Amino acid sequence: MRENNLFFYKHPAKFSEGILLVKETNECNLYKLEYESVNYAKVPALFSIPKNTSSPHPALLYLHYYRGKKESIELFADEFAARGYAILAIDIEYHGERQVEGKDILSTDLVSDKNAFIQTIIDGRIGLDFLENHPLIDKKRLGLVGVSLGSLIGVIVSAVDKRIKAVVLVVGGGDMGIIVQESTLDSIVNIREFIKENQMDLKSLERMWSDIEPLRYVQKIAPRPLLMLNGALDTIVPPESSIRLFRKALEPKKIKWYNGGHSIIGDRNLGLTKEILNWFELHLKTKRGD
Repeated sequence: MRENNLFFYKHPAKFSEGILLVKETNECNLYKLEYESVNYAKVPALFSIPKNTSSPHPALLYLHYYRGKKESIELFADEFAARGYAILAIDIEYHGERQVEGKDILSTDLVSDKNAFIQTIIDGRIGLDFLENHPLIDKKRLGLVGVSLGSLIGVIVSAVDKRIKAVVLVVGGGDMGIIVQESTLDSIVNIREFIKENQMDLKSLERMWSDIEPLRYVQKIAPRPLLMLNGALDTIVPPESSIRLFRKALEPKKIKWYNGGHSIIGDRNLGLTKEILNWFELHLKTKRGD
């Protein structure tokens, strides 16, 4: 199949020989590492390991939001570690330590955008190699959390890589056409204006980005469980795009709506972390490896 070629990489990947302890809390140790990916890319990552629960640990691949970085896991790593979860967070292409002047994953260079998505999808899969082969991780209990941009990428990672056993998408959606047509995100507005100025139609963009369209892949997550957490007033990822993604997904699936916009990801009072943890407790943590 075409997607198998798009997201192909050679096994095994090369990982840095050592990982550096950068932070220690009462609940976890946080390490920094770097690994090689396709196209000679170096992928910086943070890896949190619980201190007070027994191994092998269930582990999550975390994909951050647009203009975010891997360090955002420091906001919640302790809560997850207290429940026994390790987390691997990577910098998405052109984010964090991978920033390149003049480059963006959501730019008017539409081919570059597509390639950056594909690069990060493969980067995430190689991150799963790291987790799968780590002696403190239960390779049978790997999950994924994607937030905003990370959720668009996370749909595809989860669809093409069956090692992921449970998925949570936060303020995520599908139908790139609707997102480009309706999102108020400045980078998307620039893409929308670029299309208009160059007399392109939305269908042309959809065809160009068809290989990274979440709607094309989301059905392949099943029968693994999918949870979506979305803001009913979101103007960055329009609710209609989230509804379309959820409808396209197969059971088992669940969506929960919050009375807020895209900023629900930063509102600790809404209890998103608790929802995510409860999902993994139900669908991941209890299913121990062989």
